[in-house]
Amino acid sequence: MKIIFNADDYGYSKGVNLGIIEAFQNGIVRSATMMANTPGFDHGVRLLESSPDLKIGVHLVLTHGRSLGGVYQTITDAKGNFLTLSELTNRANTGQIDLAEVEQEYTLQIQRILGARIRPTHFDGHHHTHLLPGILDITANFARKHDVALRGCNQQIPRGIKTVAFSDDFFGDNSTLEHLELMLSKCSADTEFFCHPAYVDSYLYKKSSYSLGRMGELETLTNPKAKEIIDKFGMTLATFADL
Repeated sequence: MKIIFNADDYGYSKGVNLGIIEAFQNGIVRSATMMANTPGFDHGVRLLESSPDLKIGVHLVLTHGRSLGGVYQTITDAKGNFLTLSELTNRANTGQIDLAEVEQEYTLQIQRILGARIRPTHFDGHHHTHLLPGILDITANFARKHDVALRGCNQQIPRGIKTVAFSDDFFGDNSTLEHLELMLSKCSADTEFFCHPAYVDSYLYKKSSYSLGRMGELETLTNPKAKEIIDKFGMTLATFADL
């Protein structure tokens, strides 16, 4: 059975980047998804030179920071800042999003990562917005175009696109060794566990509602006992490239 620990938010900030690299070099993370519109992008690209085997996907963003495409009519405010998750979700659910804007912005984010000579292994979305009504079809088309896997969050996605079962249970108070063992004991299929290891810097602390908990995740993910638990269940650490 393949188990994927994917670290979200690579590129968010220097502290997040350093935490993810630490979780890869000295822990059980083998895969991460990268944000293209955040302050830590260039720093993250440079760090990958020391960790070329860390597999990178695209963490498509519609709810954090500024867009790469500037001001849009339906997915940003008048200054080019993305909407909040609740605002975007409401617009998607009521058909108030110009999907051509999403396609344009996704194109720019993917191109920036490709331009850094990173070949993505998979796509997912910040706050899972890639699965919102209308937006899912766009995301699926990009997955087909680039022949990569897609995080489905146990939601039905279009046929022919690679995905695995998904768990968001390794988070906050549940990011302990004891809970890790409990989660793995219940796995019956190849599964992705998303995670958020990080060292907390000022940008992360100010901008994210989930900051200090990331240090607890990092501690567990780099504990040698974590790998022992995986081995105990006969599981294999994997990436989306292994699907």
